[in-house]
Amino acid sequence: MKLTLIEKLLGTLLVVTIVMTIVIPFIPDFFLHLV
Repeated sequence: MKLTLIEKLLGTLLVVTIVMTIVIPFIPDFFLHLV
């Protein structure tokens, strides 16, 4: 079963969106600990 280029792009976009949704809330805390 081959994925088309568009399906690969949509899948990548979906993964990036999920990762960003999880990661973004932690970014300010991370920077506060560095300072």
